[in-house]
Amino acid sequence: MAGNHELPLIEVVAGYFRAQGHLVFPRASLNIAWGTVISDVDLLAAKGNDLIAIEIKSRQDNLGRVDKQIAALKPYVDYVYLATERHVRRSLDSSLGLLRVTEDQVHLIKKPRRINSKPTIGSLAKLRRVCLERIVKETGAKLSKYDLVEEAYTLRFDPSFRQCLKEIVTCPRTCATDCPIWTYNFQPERPES
Repeated sequence: MAGNHELPLIEVVAGYFRAQGHLVFPRASLNIAWGTVISDVDLLAAKGNDLIAIEIKSRQDNLGRVDKQIAALKPYVDYVYLATERHVRRSLDSSLGLLRVTEDQVHLIKKPRRINSKPTIGSLAKLRRVCLERIVKETGAKLSKYDLVEEAYTLRFDPSFRQCLKEIVTCPRTCATDCPIWTYNFQPERPES
């Protein structure tokens, strides 16, 4: 989760996305893991059907883990940004957008590319059973969790699969069927009217 140095940056970056009409969710946890996959996100932004993850790094942070953090999120979001006070000199993931944060302003350095990554079978195995059942729309005899994972993995190229995954990972974990983004477990900060 975000460290003390990132908290003021999160507010500035949240304001940037809020001004563009996004719902923002600071310090979010995606419902994708039982503990081993990095699923904490400094800031999530949602607009329409797009879900954006923003990883925020202060001057004190090391950028060494950014690629690994981004890779864990890519199957579940449409875009990913790195927002930082630092001048980034090293090559990062090519789909990553870059925002430079100075004082109370955010400057777009590089637009992100839309992500179309598919989850690995290991990543799907970390989803809750009820979520896997929703993906495969199981209605008959109970399948084992392993069978549900394999069935979900075969559906990864279905056009509705990605939207279903985005809804599942933003679910507050209290429902058995629907997991819409707009009832995400954090109260969204709505844009100013």
